[in-house]
Amino acid sequence: MKRNLKYLFIVIASSLLLAGCCTSRHAMQWEYKIADIPGGKYHAHDQREIKEAFLNDMAKEGWTYLEQGANGDFYFKRPKK
Repeated sequence: MKRNLKYLFIVIASSLLLAGCCTSRHAMQWEYKIADIPGGKYHAHDQREIKEAFLNDMAKEGWTYLEQGANGDFYFKRPKK
């Protein structure tokens, strides 16, 4: 009988622990940003360096690059603070 109660207690404790870990409060929340390169159009050889500097600055702020839209906009996301 004691052995059955021990197993029952373990099953219940494990279930409660797993249920607590699966709640929505642990879900990652994201914020999104749509941005374009500041300053307008550049010569082709300058544009690569400007894009790299822009993307590096966004990464320093915690933004993760998602994709570039057809209109030239850049899409980013980061965990919500």
